[in-house]
Amino acid sequence: MFIYNVSLKIDWPVVEEWLRWMREEHIAEVLATGCFFDANMFKLLEQDDTEGPTFIVQYTCNKKIDYLKYKKDFAPELQEKGAAKFGTSVVAFRSIMEKL
Repeated sequence: MFIYNVSLKIDWPVVEEWLRWMREEHIAEVLATGCFFDANMFKLLEQDDTEGPTFIVQYTCNKKIDYLKYKKDFAPELQEKGAAKFGTSVVAFRSIMEKL
């Protein structure tokens, strides 16, 4: 099993709009690609939130090839949508993990 982990630092002025967009649109769009079967969102605690909170979104797939398909065929367009909507108010760091 593989986890596509996205860590995001959100500027305070856009937090509520970003959360609404994630819950109502973006996560559903990522899952609709068929590459992942589950998604979970977390707020990072015990973190300096002076400039804004940090959130983690984890998408789960069974095979690495599913992640690679997402990365190649879907990620560029979906990431661009987020960048167009929020600009530099959202900074993302992405990684892939394998469950052992």
